[in-house]
Amino acid sequence: MSTGSALYTHVNMLGDAENSSAKHSVKRNLVNKTAQVQEKSVSNRKSPEYILSIDVGTTNIRGHVYTKTARLQGSATKQQQLLQPNPGWFELDPQKLVDDVISVAKESILDAGLQAEQITCMGITTMRATFVTWDSETGIPFHNFISWQDLRAADYVAIWNKSYTLRTLNAGAKVLHFFLRRKRHLAASVLKFMSKQVTMRLLWALDKFPQIRQRAAVGKAMFGCIDTWLLWKLTGGNIHATDYSCASSTGLFDPFQMEWSGIVCGLLNIPMTILPVINDTSGDFGWTDIKTVGFHIPISAVVADQQGAMFGQCCFEVGDVKCTMGTGTFLDLNTGNKPHASIAGLYPLVGWKIKKELVFLAEGQSADTGSIIDWMKSLGLLNNVSESSVLAQSVPDSGGVVFVPAFSGLQTPFNDDKAVTSIFGLNPNNTKAHIVRAVLESLAFRFKALYETVLTETKIPFSHVRADGGVANNDFLVQLMADLVDQTIDRSCNGDMSCLGAAFLAGLAKGVWKDKDELLALRQSDKVFESQHNWSSLKPLYHQWENAIHRSENWFPSNY
Repeated sequence: MSTGSALYTHVNMLGDAENSSAKHSVKRNLVNKTAQVQEKSVSNRKSPEYILSIDVGTTNIRGHVYTKTARLQGSATKQQQLLQPNPGWFELDPQKLVDDVISVAKESILDAGLQAEQITCMGITTMRATFVTWDSETGIPFHNFISWQDLRAADYVAIWNKSYTLRTLNAGAKVLHFFLRRKRHLAASVLKFMSKQVTMRLLWALDKFPQIRQRAAVGKAMFGCIDTWLLWKLTGGNIHATDYSCASSTGLFDPFQMEWSGIVCGLLNIPMTILPVINDTSGDFGWTDIKTVGFHIPISAVVADQQGAMFGQCCFEVGDVKCTMGTGTFLDLNTGNKPHASIAGLYPLVGWKIKKELVFLAEGQSADTGSIIDWMKSLGLLNNVSESSVLAQSVPDSGGVVFVPAFSGLQTPFNDDKAVTSIFGLNPNNTKAHIVRAVLESLAFRFKALYETVLTETKIPFSHVRADGGVANNDFLVQLMADLVDQTIDRSCNGDMSCLGAAFLAGLAKGVWKDKDELLALRQSDKVFESQHNWSSLKPLYHQWENAIHRSENWFPSNY
């Protein structure tokens, strides 16, 4: 997760990206042949009925079993055990993750009152830019998963952002933009790396663990984000693949060429042999290995979490917007079949690729949302999200308190890894209700900053805004968001849209649903929030918060 233009927008400035597809053609053919053989084993299967969907998030692993009417038949959840060996470091145990995913899958099927043989297909959706590398012969990881929240590569980011190489790229892009007037060159002219990208953290891992390069030199090292690792393990080591939505979230992918970027990998000396094959979002990703998993089910969709939520919200048309408020806040806009090159840190993503259909998104994100709610719980300020809404509405305002949510730095449009979480304006008359209200206001203000950035940069009219995620269950917060942007916000009935989106994509691949029109008919709203306050009455509060943002920037030293 990071600034949208950070790695690949300069590709066109330097020349055509190295074509990596030939390097993976053998792997792709093996995948296709395996799928064809296994498909024959279920040629007599009855009509599709149940879809298993697994969602690996930052804080929880969820499993849902859906019917053809998108009704939840059964579910299970396990909490993620995030490791923090050093300040600013966030890791996951790779083997424990696999064990927990298998456990959640089995418990979901059991809760649905079904046998594994009754599951038609399976979809996987995961948090993005959280990666691991491993030895392909032994299957043993070289290190733990390094999470998208991790800040260990902050010094790498600082060095590269000040480097002669990057300054040269910026200058060259300015010249190209002057003559060609292409927005991608304008974006490259303000190119800046961020820790949320895989790239700098992968460079750190390659330097820290020299055996990765040693094994890569003989074709025995593999790289993958959570989706790729799970495919590798669940299929018994048969599939080393990802999809376009997950690949585009790494910073190693060129959306203009639709392939791994040879220029980026060459610039950073990242061996391309470790990268997985890229497949369509909805299609064949092999079968679960019965010896490893305990059941034999086709995996027919892999999608990144926010793109999955976008698909689950049925945001299929240009101008459709969804806002997911989970661990972080993610605002995504459907930009159609062309990527948006940003100068403000929007991430141009592949939303999904299904055969000839290719959809791009422009995304802005704030890393700290649910994590802020959890922090308030740990302090005893509240017990749950709903209680925070009641507390916030028990006082007329925040009593002068202003909060800046930046446990993981500040992302779009501020883009500062060194920013600090801050509270301003405390006085002896403040109560916990004032603090809770100030925190919720800050989350709404972050949404507004993302909303205005996406709207201003893309110049695409928004058709509607659909909200989901656990934090979006707060009525006070969502109402304030609607007021701040003077826009109707439609909150979905389904709290886990990423999981539903993965199920939709998996079901489409196996004929559970014929097309997206059938999916549109299944979508349901929980509540629609209309704007109730004039922006002029909220403007002073927002500007005061912006002032607090600037005071919180560039706080930590370069060696943090």
